[in-house]
Amino acid sequence: LPAAVSPRAAGAILYLGVVGSVMAYSLYYFLLKHMDTTRIATIALITPVSSLLAGHVLDGEPLSAGIWSGTLLVLAGLVWFQFSRTLARAVTRLRNGLNHVRRDAAADTCAMPMKETAR
Repeated sequence: LPAAVSPRAAGAILYLGVVGSVMAYSLYYFLLKHMDTTRIATIALITPVSSLLAGHVLDGEPLSAGIWSGTLLVLAGLVWFQFSRTLARAVTRLRNGLNHVRRDAAADTCAMPMKETAR
């Protein structure tokens, strides 16, 4: 252990103890009661992203192109997971609507009276 703890280090330890533990777990268990567990599991994926951004903003930690690209991939995966069901339902409705239009057009074509030919 160090002989003296700087105010900045003490603040970081206090932050991790209060925000990182007490508040985070309280929020986590609240969400477990009120949300689908598969949605809550994505919280673990956003934590490293928020930590990277907090380190950059609060401590000036550098963010390389690799870190930015990884962050974007994680966020893209979360967005895809969050909205994939909605997008799949919209695509299904669109397909069903187009199929319905095609069936109606085919039925109209078949239902057209044929001209009688003179013999």
